[in-house]
Amino acid sequence: TEAPAPVAAAPAAEPAAEPAAAANAGKVRFKLMSQPSGARVFYRGKERGVTPFTLEIPSGQDGSVTVELTFAMEGYQMETVVTGGTGEVVLSQKLQKRRGGAGGSRHVEVASVSADETAEEVEPVATPGGMSAPVMLAPTASPATELPVAAAVGGATAAAADAAPAKGSATGLALPVLPTAAVASARGDVLPYNEDMPRPEMVDQGKDIIYTREAMAAKSSGVMIVRCTITQQGRVEKCRTIKSVAHMERAVLDALTSRTYKPIVYKGYPVNVDYTFSMRLVAPRR
Repeated sequence: TEAPAPVAAAPAAEPAAEPAAAANAGKVRFKLMSQPSGARVFYRGKERGVTPFTLEIPSGQDGSVTVELTFAMEGYQMETVVTGGTGEVVLSQKLQKRRGGAGGSRHVEVASVSADETAEEVEPVATPGGMSAPVMLAPTASPATELPVAAAVGGATAAAADAAPAKGSATGLALPVLPTAAVASARGDVLPYNEDMPRPEMVDQGKDIIYTREAMAAKSSGVMIVRCTITQQGRVEKCRTIKSVAHMERAVLDALTSRTYKPIVYKGYPVNVDYTFSMRLVAPRR
């Protein structure tokens, strides 16, 4: 008898082509725009691109992500937005000219965010100083204290170390004055932020600002303003909430106090500075 002919193995089926969407699996696409265009966008302290452009961020296990984005452009105030979502998020941010510039305005147009191609309209909110620019609130003057010049500045002359003399008021009473940068640095005084100081430069972002479950359920959104001390070592301490967003205060405070900045150098001396952080929180859409 003849041996049975060998049975040819069936050819292996070619793997099906992956859909285009699979290439973006595990990422959220942020379509970022600004008015005017050409703003630099920073995420986690690094520049990511110039508007308009698309930024892809890895998503979490639930397919969503929350991000903090800062828009910066010459002649305009920096604007910070915290938002997120799943799939594709469209974010359009209107920039405000710096105070003193031509056509400058104190009115802030808020960001509009949506998970679809059409941006969702959000009611504008007026905030002093812009969204992420320092909000110049009146500082509380502390009583002047006497300090030996040698102890304050390590032997510098009195003329160089002492604060400027107090000016008389209309009633003849002496008005309190802020110490010089040298004295403030030596004594550890806290100075209010002013336009002559450099903007804080982040070294380590620390914790991300994550929307809480309660804030997600309530769709909490709005501008949150927090005043903190940036120390001579670059730490963020003694944060006080000026304006809050429902269910988000603790998350924002924890994130801010985990950050590290370059020490703010004022007139050649590192100083402690009272700085006001202002950011817009836009509830992520799922």
